[in-house]
Amino acid sequence: RLKMKIIEEKNCWRLITETMCLDIDNQTGSPGNLKVLINGEHNWTDCSGDVEVRDDLKKYRFNHRDILSVTGEVTDNNTLVLAKKYQNADWVLEEKYSCENETVNWYAGLILQNSDFRSVAITWQLPWPDHLYPFKVWAARHNLPQDICQTASEWFEYGEVTSGIAIPAAAFYHPGEKWGFALCKPFELQTPQFRIGIGYREPDMRVCFDRLALYPEHNAEAAFSLWGTEGCWRPALGRIFEQNKKYFVSKSKLLPKLWGGHNCGNYKQLEEDVSTGGRSGEK
Repeated sequence: RLKMKIIEEKNCWRLITETMCLDIDNQTGSPGNLKVLINGEHNWTDCSGDVEVRDDLKKYRFNHRDILSVTGEVTDNNTLVLAKKYQNADWVLEEKYSCENETVNWYAGLILQNSDFRSVAITWQLPWPDHLYPFKVWAARHNLPQDICQTASEWFEYGEVTSGIAIPAAAFYHPGEKWGFALCKPFELQTPQFRIGIGYREPDMRVCFDRLALYPEHNAEAAFSLWGTEGCWRPALGRIFEQNKKYFVSKSKLLPKLWGGHNCGNYKQLEEDVSTGGRSGEK
């Protein structure tokens, strides 16, 4: 396996894995120029994205235009560590890009030294390709996958009851050329609201961690993994399954006994209805 490499170029840090190549601008710390190395070399975008912080106390969205300074360091364990300071912000944004099992792992933490409690959102943004028509999007929802060019501006919210997604992940891919990329929030990371924003008329794909608490004793944190994949959602889901078997495979000894017909009702279900279902083999 090719170990991840971080190369410091003139204008960026270049992160290279077996499945993708991602540039991080050394002036703003923004992601951009993503190439997928699946079935050849394919360019997703040459444009720079952003990492945006919405500060609800200051009622302002901070982005690359507000940056005062960016410092970056590549550590011995092949991790790029960024520290960003923003104009009129009383916190510092720390980002880390590392690699594990062919994925680029992103972590962000807002650090507040001495100031008031507030809620914040951290959003990682990556521009769409110039020619978006062939691409599809998949997430764990009933009406997906579908063509990105047929989507309006919308959010895939993990765990939302009415129309959310059942897995904190998404895949974007070109079926004809058989390449794409996928992303997934770590299953062990507990966060109040995780959303993936798409839309044909939106300039960027957005990965948003919202309703995060921030105060001096508590950093606001966000993280997800990104990797190149085949031109279908199934390999992406298969990788997610292999990396998170504890989530998908139950160790319960009761589970095999529950296979069969099921009838779900509310807490007011009449006893006679339950008995009738039981006699017919429902569980």
